[in-house]
Amino acid sequence: MNEKSSSINLRIKDLRKDKLLTQEDLADLLGISRQSVIAIENGRYLPSLSLAVQLAEVFSLNLGELIDEQNEKISQVASQALSECISWPRVNIKKVENVLILQANLAGYNERDVEVEVANYQVHLRGQIKPDKDLSTYYLQEITSANFDRTVNLPKVVVPDRSTANFDNGLLTVTMPILQHQTKKLKVN
Repeated sequence: MNEKSSSINLRIKDLRKDKLLTQEDLADLLGISRQSVIAIENGRYLPSLSLAVQLAEVFSLNLGELIDEQNEKISQVASQALSECISWPRVNIKKVENVLILQANLAGYNERDVEVEVANYQVHLRGQIKPDKDLSTYYLQEITSANFDRTVNLPKVVVPDRSTANFDNGLLTVTMPILQHQTKKLKVN
């Protein structure tokens, strides 16, 4: 095992110990075996992207804080994860008459978890769910909380002051009037 690899694994081990978790506790939180946790900590197993995201959530870190940027394999996983995070949540944008409508499927969130900012050319979406602190009642936990922060460029200039956001059954709908280009004939003096 090389030095770079061991520094990653020690980080996972140290984070686990800082949270006063046993290997068994961490395995239960992640829905994997204790042997898998041991393999990760000893550098014999590189976690998948989804498992790396779960590890980051367990330790309340983002992937960059969890991962040692010196390790090439881990850096590749982090880069892929960060690029996926940038494009989440997935959105649809359509034009209906003189408005743009952006929709984002945010199942599991509610209106208190989501922030929307509209500018002339873009929409900024932020969301945060606080994880369930009582994990002892779970037999299996595949639905995890995920924070997001995404800026979506718009195809048309919109009027932010007249835009609205509605949240209904996990579907965020942002309605933005398109700026109408007005012309005025000027008299030349």
